[in-house]
Amino acid sequence: MLAGQGLRAVPGNRGDFDIAQAAFDDNFLTTDRAQFGRMQAVFRAHPALSLGAPTLSWLAAALTEMAVLAPRPSPVLPALAAVGSLEKIVDPAAIAARMERWPGGTLQVHRGAEHEILMEAPEHRDRFLDAVLALFAAAARERLSS
Repeated sequence: MLAGQGLRAVPGNRGDFDIAQAAFDDNFLTTDRAQFGRMQAVFRAHPALSLGAPTLSWLAAALTEMAVLAPRPSPVLPALAAVGSLEKIVDPAAIAARMERWPGGTLQVHRGAEHEILMEAPEHRDRFLDAVLALFAAAARERLSS
């Protein structure tokens, strides 16, 4: 289907964006300069871990999976999603729409945050991690009581 082009980056990507060398002001991942610097240091030390544009094969697989999952009901399980109000990489409206119809689902919108909530400013990371721990604790309590 992809005629040998599956490893090519998707059209329209920022193909010249090298996070390890990029300027902070050019990133769509975080508003936290210190976290961005930490991310760059990790990627410089371990280039294989670096982020990059999705490939055509990845995009084809993702679109196929989304087409299969989109019409299905959300599972009846507690779930937590978080999105930054400055998100530019994925569609926050699609995330909100899914979470609205997720029984037991919660959506956190982080005002002033970008894509990587766990690499954002401490107030965003802490708020998200507190919610994750509360979700896990509630699940553990429920499992122990049944």
